Amino acid sequence: MPGDLANISLAGAEFWICALAGIVAIRLSPNSLSKRVSFFIVNLLFLALLLTPLPIIAFGIGFFVLNFIKDRLYVLLAIIVGILFVAHKRPDLVQSLQLGFPTLLDAIHIEFLNPILGMLGFSYLMLRVIELAVAVHEKRHPAPGIIDTVNYLIPFHMLAMGPIQSYDDFAKEKDVIDEPLSFDDALQAVERIARGLFKKFVLAYFIDSLLLTGFQSNGWYLLLEIQVFALWVYLDFSAYMDVVIGLGKLMGIATPENFNRPYSARNITVFWERWHITLSMFIRRNIFVPIQLHIARKASNRNSLLPASFAFLVSFVFCGIWHGLTWKFFLWGLLHALALIICNAYRAVLRGKLTTDRLRQYNSSIAIRILATIVTFEFIAFSFYVAFYPIRYS
Repeated sequence: MPGDLANISLAGAEFWICALAGIVAIRLSPNSLSKRVSFFIVNLLFLALLLTPLPIIAFGIGFFVLNFIKDRLYVLLAIIVGILFVAHKRPDLVQSLQLGFPTLLDAIHIEFLNPILGMLGFSYLMLRVIELAVAVHEKRHPAPGIIDTVNYLIPFHMLAMGPIQSYDDFAKEKDVIDEPLSFDDALQAVERIARGLFKKFVLAYFIDSLLLTGFQSNGWYLLLEIQVFALWVYLDFSAYMDVVIGLGKLMGIATPENFNRPYSARNITVFWERWHITLSMFIRRNIFVPIQLHIARKASNRNSLLPASFAFLVSFVFCGIWHGLTWKFFLWGLLHALALIICNAYRAVLRGKLTTDRLRQYNSSIAIRILATIVTFEFIAFSFYVAFYPIRYS
């Protein structure tokens, strides 16, 4: 979700120094390997500008070890990163462990690590580590060397808020970054960056400054603020994506799209196909599909709704607690899971009750589409209120 880190990244000199260095170094590199090395150096430069020498040395040692001890170590890395994720999101849970001796997380002083993990966009780093660990463990890809490990796990322009590129796509596209940049492509990329900066520092800024109270309002204005906050979330989040995708095009680094007019979705299923697309695809690949297939194979009956419903429940509870280890985000994830289950069941009922022609007429009805889109948006806006009240993220 949007947060202070987006402001740090887009307004800070470190981000733009690395962006300029990346564009020049990668585009001037003569071949694919040298471009990957250039991107590797720029990513390390970004860490060097953000962090103190100690964590940089730790990262260097860790990646060096990964370069020689492969395969199962990536799974271990995923477990360690998962533990750090919990500690980063809820340090109070670590402090409440009264075991009579210092825990590992106490020993490494999670309070000291928290700012570092925050700067690294740790929530997104965690998902990339899981992607890489699963791909290597399932032997879909060999364990990468240090250059590709760094370039996949910590791409400087995607650290703060994604997108979450799948490792399959990264492995397929890492050698296809030596295409020349045409004038039209460069112009489109610059326009995309300018649009993102305008959305972030003009539209989102004025909405935040003039209209949002951190849900401290009441009555009719609270209802209005819930609507406006949903708009602000989209503007703030998609603005960062515009900048990231534009920079990726200028550098020649494959950077997936993350939004596709999500608030025009007519139901919650379509919404999640258009909102934070790479997170949705991560959840689908690594949680939803494996759970659904496993239950479907084990189930004695052939009711396809039951495996899908349970998979939705687990997937979006995970999605909620990934955003924050609090009851509010747990409830946010549960609400979205229930909405997806209801939507899936409703579509199954329609397919069973209506003929093909009637179903086509129903789906093409303008009145139904408008009403469904409004209901979907109101649900999304209310769920943001549940998750973020009374926390202010701007």
